[in-house]
This record gives sequence, C-alpha cells and structure tokens, in this order.
Amino acid sequence: MAFGFFKKHKHEEEQKPAQSLSGQSSSDVSSSEPSEKTVQSTGFVMKDNIQAEQYIREKFGFFDASPFRILHNIYKSGEDYQPMEYMWKALIDTNLHLNEIGKNKYSAYQDYDDNQKEFMNFIYASQGAAVKIITQLLLNSVEGSLDDYIDGVDKERMEADFREYCDYMSYDEWKLACDPCSDAQRIKPMDAQVYLKVSKDKIHAWMIVFPPVNGGSDVTEMKIQEYLEKNRVIYGVNKPLVTAIAGKKQYLHIFEIARGEEVIDGTDGYVKDMFSRSSQIRVQENEKGRVNFKELNNIRSVHKNDVICEIHYPIEGTDGRAVDGRILNARKGVQPKIPKGKNTVFNEDKTLLIADKDGELQFKDGSFNVNELLTISGDVDVASGNITFSGDVLIKGDVREGFAVRAEGSITIEGTCEGAELNADGDITIVHGMTGGGKGSIHAGGNIKCLFLENCHAFADGDIEVDLVMYSELSSGGNITVTGKKGSVTGGKLIAGKAITADIIGAPSNTALKTDVVLGAAPELIKNHSNTAHNLKEVSDKLFKVNQDINYIEENISRMPESRVAKLDQLKIQRKFVEMQKNNLESALEKMTQELEETKKACSLNCRSINPTVSFRVGESNYILQKPVNNCRLYVRDSVTIISGSNLAQNIEF
Repeated sequence: MAFGFFKKHKHEEEQKPAQSLSGQSSSDVSSSEPSEKTVQSTGFVMKDNIQAEQYIREKFGFFDASPFRILHNIYKSGEDYQPMEYMWKALIDTNLHLNEIGKNKYSAYQDYDDNQKEFMNFIYASQGAAVKIITQLLLNSVEGSLDDYIDGVDKERMEADFREYCDYMSYDEWKLACDPCSDAQRIKPMDAQVYLKVSKDKIHAWMIVFPPVNGGSDVTEMKIQEYLEKNRVIYGVNKPLVTAIAGKKQYLHIFEIARGEEVIDGTDGYVKDMFSRSSQIRVQENEKGRVNFKELNNIRSVHKNDVICEIHYPIEGTDGRAVDGRILNARKGVQPKIPKGKNTVFNEDKTLLIADKDGELQFKDGSFNVNELLTISGDVDVASGNITFSGDVLIKGDVREGFAVRAEGSITIEGTCEGAELNADGDITIVHGMTGGGKGSIHAGGNIKCLFLENCHAFADGDIEVDLVMYSELSSGGNITVTGKKGSVTGGKLIAGKAITADIIGAPSNTALKTDVVLGAAPELIKNHSNTAHNLKEVSDKLFKVNQDINYIEENISRMPESRVAKLDQLKIQRKFVEMQKNNLESALEKMTQELEETKKACSLNCRSINPTVSFRVGESNYILQKPVNNCRLYVRDSVTIISGSNLAQNIEF
C-alpha cells in the first residue's frame, strides 16, 4: 500500500486538530490554500483550492457523475458544488506527513491503502442513498423537467451508478419513476438522514448528512449523537463538528466525524554486524586487474575493544483505540538474539558487543568468539593465502616459498619454512628451520628459535637461538647462541648487541670463505648512529655554506644589489635554525656513541673453535682473524678488545 489518507502516522506525537467547517484544522483557520511545501510534497502543483479539488475529483472519479451533483443542483441551486471541501485538505496534509516522515518511502497518490478503499466504498454506497432521496424529492418538490437538474453530470456514468446502487437500468427508467403521475401514493415526508461508515481498522468514521425531503425534519445534534451511539461510534467523536453540522445544516458534505488512536506496533530489535558471520575469501586485485592469490584475507583479525556488532533493542509499541472504544493492542517488538561468545563483552549500556582480547574472530553456533590463538592445521600455501593476525599463530605444517605470515603476537611453525616472510611482534619459533634461497626473512620483536637457518635473514630485538647457520645474516639486539648437535656458523654475518656463543665459527676446509662477526651494539642502534652521523654531516655542510653567504654579503654590502642585501636577514634566520638542528644532532650522536661504548664493554664471544677467515668488528675496532683459535674468548677491557685462545702464544688485541 502506498499511503493512508486518514491514518495518523506512527511518528506523529499528537493527534491532528479537528476539522472546522471552513475545511481547515482548528489551529489554522486563516486560509484554506495549500502551502507551496504541501503542493510539492504531494507530487503535483496546485495554485488554488479549485485545482486541488479538481485533482481529487479526477483521482476519485465520482464527483461530476455523482447523484450528489444532481441532489445539490436541486437542493442548493446556484451555489458552488463542494461536497469535499472539508476533506481535500486533510487528504493532502496526511499524504504530506507520510512523504516527509517516511523520507519519500511512499510515492504520492499512486495506490490506495485499506482505509482509502473503505472511504471510496463509503462514497460509492452513499450515492445509492442519494438516488433514493432525489427520487422522493422530485416526486413532490421539484417543478419542471428532471433534465433541468443534470447540468454538469456525466449521464453515462450516472446510469452506471444507477444500475449498481439502485437497480434502475437507465436514466429514462429513473426519470419515469420520478414522474408524479406514476405513483402519487409514494409522496411522503422524509427526515434528514445521517449516513455513516467506519473504516476497516475501526480508527476512522466518516459521515454525510442528506437533507430532509417533502417537509421532513432537519438534522439535530441529538439525532447525530444518537445515531453515532447506535452504531457504536463513541470514542474520538469530534463534538464541536457535530454541533456545527447540526447548527449550520451542513448537508451533502463529507466529514471525518470521529477518529480513534492509531496502533503503533513495536519495532523488532536487531543486530548490526561489523564483521561477516561467514568466512569469505576476498581476493585483491591490483591497478591492472591482476589477482593476488596470496592475499585471500580469509582470517578475520580483531583487536581488544574492536566493535563486533551493534545491538538495537526492540521499541515498545503503543496501543490504539477504536472509535467503538475498544483497546487495539499493539504488536510487541521481538528481542534480538545477541551473538555473545568467548572473549567478548558488552559496553556499559549493552548496545555494543566488543572484543575483549586480540585474536581471530569466528562465528560459531550462533555466537561471535575471539580466539587468541590462530591455528593453521596444514601448510601456508595457495589454499590458505598469506596470514595476517592480531594474536598468536600456530602453523602445524610448512610455510611455502613466496608466502607471508604476520602476527601481532608470536608465531610457531611445526614444520619448515622455504623462501617465506615471517614477521611477529613477539617470538618466532620454527621447529625445524628455514631454507630461504636468499629470499627468506624472519623479523621478531622478541626471540627467534629454530633448528637451522640457511640462505636467509633473521632479525630479532631479543635473542636468537639456533643449531646450524649457513650463509645467513643474523642480527640480534641481545645474544646469539649457536649450539647443539652441530652448533656451527658457516659464512654469512652475525650481529649481536651483547654476546655470541657458538661451537664452531668458520669453515676449516675453506679459508677463502669469510664469516663476519659484529659485537657490542644492537643493529637498530648501529643503524641510527650511522644515519645520525650522516645527517649531522649534511647539516654541518649546510651551515658552512650559509655562513659563507652571510660573510660575503656583509663584507661587500656597499657593492651588493638591494635584492641580495634584502636576503641577509633571511640568511641569518636560516643560520639560527640550522645551528639548532646541528646542536640537536650532535647531542643525539653523542648519546648514541656513549651507548655504543657501554654496550661494547659488555659484549663478549665464546667459541670452542674459530676457523679463518673471520672478520671481527667491536664498536669502531676491526680485526681479521687469519688463523684458527681453539677455546676462543673475546672480551673488552679498558676500551681494548682482546681475543684469547688455548693455542695462542699471546692474546690478540685491537
């Protein structure tokens, strides 16, 4: 149904004021003209009342052909024909409310709802009563030919109404029945008659009063009231309108004589999910439309306090009341099923379901659950795609070449890794190890522990513990330990902020193979120290050039053009700024240098056997070891790095 002409919309807070006899609400009696806003909102343009009523006439399709028109021509000859003057503004205003409040949900005047159909039926049925009254009136009171009173009436349409409502087959048959000579005995007085219709939903009652015939009595307020009570219209009656109709003898006009209270059904509660309840693979495309099958995005990762869903509770309905006084019960809103599961909590007013932990979000058995551990039962490959997760990740298989695992917690891999990328804020543990092929990389915010590392890069803010290292670069902010069955380091590079412990460093059978060992500084500290030193040099060079320009202008100011002299003040301001930059960088570099010295003092190396060639760097000191050393120990004393060994005649210092 598109709209309801006489329905009070559920969002209106107050019932519409009663209609006055001027066709307006009692709160607005200054003009019956529709406002421009009303005109536009109802979907058509009207300039005055005549156009508005004409539109309604065309929509309802009964006015010009109606027996009302004949009855009006006889009863109120010479007056304007306005049977709907009390209703048309109510029709338009009601439609306006629905269009505005419903945000154009309803299309203007495109269909009928149940109440409008009831109103139409009331109008059509009342025409049958009008025909009977006209017949009685003509038998006694009308002089001249009946043809004189059908001015403006569509005769063909009128005959259709006769056949439907009064069993007259034609105008001529009805005209014959109205002939005073045909049946004089039928002449008798008829009092004014009230015709009433109650809407299907029992909220509205419409009324029309037909005039008296052949000297019958006029309508009275008491007669209207008795008629309403007889038909059980006892609630919401517009009593001032009843008084006005009786007092001013408002015949042949349609009124809404009573209006009950609309039922406002409750609104069901519902849950608005912020995440899908099904695990869906979402393949990404690049700008050229190529699909990246590694980024399947099938892991739903959430952080603590992320909103999982919004909870909208039901809104209570409001009972209505029928014009017969009965209470009309509103439907109650249904409570939504709230999908609260493991590691989820409500906010204070229970309108949001939020994650209580970092982890993987799953929907299972009607509930959202947050799992702190993501378990991949097989391999990380084309079936799983890359893994990105906010908690810990456990992989029971292998990680294939070209794939990535990223975790904000820790990563544990029960198999091996090929040329893959592992990145974790916590620890990374590989039960076997990584064969990187020069592409594999491991980045851990905590520690790294595995059996072997071959042709790969491993970086840890914490410690690194491994049994076998081949042609790989290891960088640790703490300690590097290479011990176990093999406990050997062949080629590559070891960088440790504190200590290195290993069984064997270097290849005894290949002295041309070099292994680099860097001690005494965390990799990040070394990188920052190098970058700061580079930036300091650039700023110092810039300051030197600025000073050169200032000195040159000041020494030759008398010969300088005005444009060059004008830049002197700008150059002096620039010098202050660059000097401030230089001071800050010098301070930062000094602090980092001091920190490097402190870490250098604490660094050490212990190795059962070192084989050439091994390059040592401790702080700013360098040394290349070209001979084997057994039971090697490296330490720093008084800023001097010392290497001792059981087969050395004397310690090596550098």
